[in-house]
Amino acid sequence: MTWIYIFPAWAVVAAAIVTFGCIAVLMVTAFRFFVKTERRHNDVAGPIFGLVGTILAVLLSFTLVTVWVEYDQASQSAFNEAAAVSDLYNLAPYFPQPTQSKLRNLIRRYVAAVDVEWRLMRIGKSNAEVTGVAAELLAALVEYQSKTVAGNALQSLAIGLINAAQDARRDRLFDNQQGIPIVLWAGILFIALITLSLCSSLYAENRVMHMVLAGGLGGVIAVVLTLTAEFDYPFRGDIQIPPTAWQSVQTNLLKR
Repeated sequence: MTWIYIFPAWAVVAAAIVTFGCIAVLMVTAFRFFVKTERRHNDVAGPIFGLVGTILAVLLSFTLVTVWVEYDQASQSAFNEAAAVSDLYNLAPYFPQPTQSKLRNLIRRYVAAVDVEWRLMRIGKSNAEVTGVAAELLAALVEYQSKTVAGNALQSLAIGLINAAQDARRDRLFDNQQGIPIVLWAGILFIALITLSLCSSLYAENRVMHMVLAGGLGGVIAVVLTLTAEFDYPFRGDIQIPPTAWQSVQTNLLKR
């Protein structure tokens, strides 16, 4: 479902509501035209509609809650990465020269590269420069030779921070590539269409009210589906997780 990120989120939601609403209304119109039903038909269709509708509600709620939890976790991963890099920058002054200046320059390059990568993630890509700068940072820390216990502890802490930042980045990139399987999307859409068709088979004396109710149901299904799709890839589209944590890091770097 990554193709939806080509379009603005509001346009996707509006198009989905109109599409599902029209499908529901057309189903009601077609069923009333081709099938002559009576009120007693609801005795059979009602329980079936309730059962299928419950299954659809469970699936929709489960997928929406799942992608929202993953969205929140992805935001936390981005924050953890930024926090680790910021902590590493704060540790740099405790290293002797020239290691101190080298670390700070590399961290500035890392933050600038992540800023570029954030824009690339909107289209599902990453920035190879981030990986290269991280490798240079790790190499600079490993090459540092300390003759004191405090220096060795400082080196170990700094290496742990750069490793933590890279672990968080890998989580961030993975979250931007892993989405709901197409099979699950197909199953949900199939059950949604079955639910709308069962809704159209129910008998209501007022034809217009029947169409309004069916169209409203279609609109609700459309909203939940589009919200799920928009949150599915947390670093893409208009609902992309903002780089707030990295902007804070950049602000701190400019002050020093």
